[in-house]
Amino acid sequence: MELSRRMIPYEIRSGVRFFEQAHIKDVLAHLKFIQNPQDELSFKRIVKLVSGIGAASADALWEKVRVQKLSGLEQLVPPKARAGLSALVTALHKLDKMRSQPSEMIRCVLHEAGYAEALKMRYSNAQARHDDVLQLADYALQAESLEQLLADLTLLDSLEAEDVIEGAEPDEKLTLSTVHQAKGLEYRAVFLIWLADGRFPSAPALRAADGEEEERRLFYVAVTRAKDELYLTYPMMQEERDQARLLMRPSRFLDELPTSPPPYEKWSIELAPEVNLLEE
Repeated sequence: MELSRRMIPYEIRSGVRFFEQAHIKDVLAHLKFIQNPQDELSFKRIVKLVSGIGAASADALWEKVRVQKLSGLEQLVPPKARAGLSALVTALHKLDKMRSQPSEMIRCVLHEAGYAEALKMRYSNAQARHDDVLQLADYALQAESLEQLLADLTLLDSLEAEDVIEGAEPDEKLTLSTVHQAKGLEYRAVFLIWLADGRFPSAPALRAADGEEEERRLFYVAVTRAKDELYLTYPMMQEERDQARLLMRPSRFLDELPTSPPPYEKWSIELAPEVNLLEE
C-alpha cells in the first residue's frame, strides 16, 4: 500500500497471497459479518466452521438470522453442534462491541469464537496458520476501527491484483518476493529483511524437527539471489500490540557469516534523540 501511495513501481511474486489463504479468509469473514450483518456468504462461512454444521444447517440458520438476528439459533442445529454454535454467537455479540479494536477482534475470533480449535481439527499445519492469524492481528494494529481495517484490506487486495505498477522504464521496479518464489532468479540488488530469530528462522520452523536446517537452506537461497549488492537487515525492536517494545535478537544465520576478513560492511540506523517541541 505504501509503495502505491509513493508512486514506486513494483511487482509482487509471492505465490498464494497472504489474504487469499483459507484461514485468513475465515477470520476476516467474522469481521465482515459484524460490519455488514446482511453478508450471507460471510455468515455461512463462519457457521460452517462449527463442528456438526454443514451447508443445509447453514442455509436454515441464515434464513432465521435474516429475520431474528442471532437469537434462538441453537435449536436449528444437531445437538453435537449446539455448544460450538453457542460459543460462536456469544463471540459475535462481543465482537460487535469491539469495533474500535480490530486487532483485538481478530484475537477474539481465534480464542473465543472457537477458531483456534477449528484450525487444529482442519489442518495438519495448524500452528503455522495460528501464527498467520496473529500476524494479521499485528497488521490490524495500524487501523483505528473495523471499518478502516476492512477498507485498507480492500485497497490492498486491489493493489495485489495488479502484477506491476508501471514505472518510467520496464526494469525500474521493486520486486516483492518470498524466498521460495525467488528460486532460480537473480537481481542486481537484494534486500533481505526481518533477519531476526523468530522471524527468519521463523518461530514455527524452530519448533519443528529439521525446521532450522530447512530455514538455513532458504537463507542460502536468499543470499545467492544477488548479482552485485546484498543487504541483510534486522530490526532492533518490535512494537507489540500493547505498544510495549520488544528487543529483537539478530538471526543466528548472521553469526554463521565469515568474519575474517569480513566480506561486508556493517552499519546501523540510530534514532535521533528525543526533542521536546514545547520547550522554548
